[in-house]
Amino acid sequence: RDTIIGLDTILKYGRDTIKVHRYADTASVYLLRATKSHRKYVNGFLNLGLTYYYRDSFQLAAEAWGKAYQYYPTNSILLQYQQMLVNQANNKAIKKDFKGAAQFMGYAAMAMPGDEKACADFAGASYMAMDFPAAIDAFTRAIYVIDLKISTQKKAGNNQNVKLLEDQVKQMQGGLGAATNNNNCLLAWQKDSTNVDSTLSLAKAFMGTPDFLPTSKRLLNKALVIRPSYPRAVFLMDSLTSLEKKIKNK
Repeated sequence: RDTIIGLDTILKYGRDTIKVHRYADTASVYLLRATKSHRKYVNGFLNLGLTYYYRDSFQLAAEAWGKAYQYYPTNSILLQYQQMLVNQANNKAIKKDFKGAAQFMGYAAMAMPGDEKACADFAGASYMAMDFPAAIDAFTRAIYVIDLKISTQKKAGNNQNVKLLEDQVKQMQGGLGAATNNNNCLLAWQKDSTNVDSTLSLAKAFMGTPDFLPTSKRLLNKALVIRPSYPRAVFLMDSLTSLEKKIKNK
């Protein structure tokens, strides 16, 4: 029998997808046995991850592919499967669903933990989702992974690659600094959201990211309600208005 039944499920997924779910369920049973019997069975982990992916169990898919990465990090099929997670993240980002984008980039980084681009993109997506603790961890991880590659490239004498990687580290350090600052400002504001100065500090921190400007404006308006005509708040509001005009005119 199909493991997923019911008219609502058929309408949601379609009959063909339900068949795929059934086959994925059946296959995963045997693939779990196979990977337990042979813990370095790369193809087993690749296919196990695929069965989870077809069932929308993306974290389990990423974990299975991460096992495959441990034993065969350059596997071309693994790269294709990771790209499916990246594509999901990109589709979310296009719709400004930064939380969803961060979630899928996290899965992509989990599938290939040594991929500095996936780590960096996960950090950036987490930052845009205003999940600054996750961004801090991801930026730190990306710096670590890139530093390892720098050491390898230095030993190989690839100075041009070293320079490119060092530039990436600088970018990650900049992102780490911004995430840390925003997180500190947010924590201070959360302790007392009626404090004008902490509200303005958070609003100013958010002004560095165009997509955060609406949130920054709400914070400034709140500060002006608490303390009308407060010079610092008025100055930041004027600055924000000018910034919005520049962005609109680009």
